[in-house]
Amino acid sequence: MNRDILRTKGWLSLQPRAIQDAVLANGREQVFDIGTSVFSVGDPPGGCFALLRGQLAVSIAPNMRGPNLVHVARPGTWYGEGAFVTRCPRRVGLHPVVESTLFHLPLTAMDRLSAEDAEWTRRFAQLLMMNLNTALHALDDLLIEDPSRRIAAVLVRCLGEEESGSLSISQAELGRLSNTSRKVVNRVLGSFADRGWLRQGYAKIEVTEVRALRDLAESTIA
Repeated sequence: MNRDILRTKGWLSLQPRAIQDAVLANGREQVFDIGTSVFSVGDPPGGCFALLRGQLAVSIAPNMRGPNLVHVARPGTWYGEGAFVTRCPRRVGLHPVVESTLFHLPLTAMDRLSAEDAEWTRRFAQLLMMNLNTALHALDDLLIEDPSRRIAAVLVRCLGEEESGSLSISQAELGRLSNTSRKVVNRVLGSFADRGWLRQGYAKIEVTEVRALRDLAESTIA
């Protein structure tokens, strides 16, 4: 599997070449099928995982309520750094929604690199803040009152840096992501499709005009 995507997207792309090389030299690829889990809420601490190919459902269970779907991750994203910082059980769950390939950086490697050079701790903290920023964006999306703008914001966030792309989620799952009823999701997606912004399939949404959705999400009028 080509790891170059990690040098061009997400946390690792922001690091110096030497950091990139060290990270990629200390991990390995793993393939996960639909129905399996990368890790679940409550699992013991472990290392970080980066998505190389596929898509991941990201879930949370604060106060052990849930798990609740909060995000869909696309290639280039990293998760799992929280356990490195806290040594507490996982607070987030990752589950592939299509067959997915991930890069795993073990906790032992993270510890060894940090022991050799304290700069690594700051580098891993940058990842923590990036994922916190995604969580804040998710919270901000849910505060949008208009359902059309709220759904548009969720689609844009889940597509990340892409200007087009597909999300392997159903209308019911998009409803959970946007705190919107399935009936409203169906109506809004139909409206978006009529405008030529996306196409719908079985448990799949192919977005062709991310910019239009972003403009709507950031507007004050639906």
